[in-house]
Amino acid sequence: MIKRIIIALTAAVMALAFCACGDNGKGSSSLTSEGGGLDAAGDYYIDLTELGMKLTIYLRINADGSFMFSNTTAFEVDKSSGTVEKSKDEYIMVYTSVGGKEKSISDNLSSKFIRAENGDLDFTVCERIYYGSAGATTTSEENKDARLIAKPLTSDYKAPETDSSFKAGSYICDNGMAASFFEDGSYLLFSYGEGGFLCEAGEYGVSTTQLALTPHSGERVSCTVVSESELSLSVPSAAGERETLTFKKTDAVAEALMTFSGEGKTAGTDESFAVAMVLYTDGSALINAGGYEESGLIVPDTAAGSFKLYPDNPNDKARGLKQVENVPAGEMTFDENGAAVLKDLRVRTSDSLNRDKVTITEER
Repeated sequence: MIKRIIIALTAAVMALAFCACGDNGKGSSSLTSEGGGLDAAGDYYIDLTELGMKLTIYLRINADGSFMFSNTTAFEVDKSSGTVEKSKDEYIMVYTSVGGKEKSISDNLSSKFIRAENGDLDFTVCERIYYGSAGATTTSEENKDARLIAKPLTSDYKAPETDSSFKAGSYICDNGMAASFFEDGSYLLFSYGEGGFLCEAGEYGVSTTQLALTPHSGERVSCTVVSESELSLSVPSAAGERETLTFKKTDAVAEALMTFSGEGKTAGTDESFAVAMVLYTDGSALINAGGYEESGLIVPDTAAGSFKLYPDNPNDKARGLKQVENVPAGEMTFDENGAAVLKDLRVRTSDSLNRDKVTITEER
């Protein structure tokens, strides 16, 4: 019901916009073809290779003005969708869903294209299209000839091979940075040095040799799957700029990086309990609170002076950044001896999902 209201409002606002930008008060051109449907209706494919992404995506425009981007010609997965209408020679697309999340007019997500005589859709009249959790720019500074063009799908079209040699798991770089890719589509980059922790968490996607990283606090980054055991990743550096490094797959167990200890008190009681935590070189952690063990991921942010705890799934123990809905967070500092201090770490002392706040300090 909400989605219908959004679409209706979108159509109304678009109609007002078209009237407002009419040609000397003459209004917009016809929105439909002689047959009564949108004249750009059809199925299209878009090859993004020249734009720096080794990926082909698909667009379906229906006669009623609805559209959907998908990752296959079967259009089984809605990567983004919305409504499209024609104003003079341009077609304006307004997104009502992107990456499975509903969008409203206030999100201001739209794209435009013009239709060529051969039926191609030229998107270079706008800056970008929105697809899943990322977007694709319609031109490239590195390749001036590259343009985002949607070409009609024909009966003899053969979709490119989409199999990838990428494997989720643990990877390591010569500089000690660990890269972990989890089955839930999340990733973690983790390292520790003189400047403190250097971490990045987010979501990833793979298509053939193209590996896309979307950090929680940044723009999409393109990386490469070199082989089933090697990745070329663009990662953050201590200097602030990203750098491209080689990571090799590893089955080795991560080593202990730090051990922490402290004491907590059960909320609403005077009962105290001991807390111990081991933090490993890949960001994983094992916490023992009052004899109860819990594992997960610790993601520190040295610059912000904070950290987040991503517990493993309490049912099947699966690991990743999407295993629980509520992610505990706290404050991270360093004492006068340089030892890391995690304040307001929320721990469990039993199978109950209730958590108690504790402060733990690195043992030195």
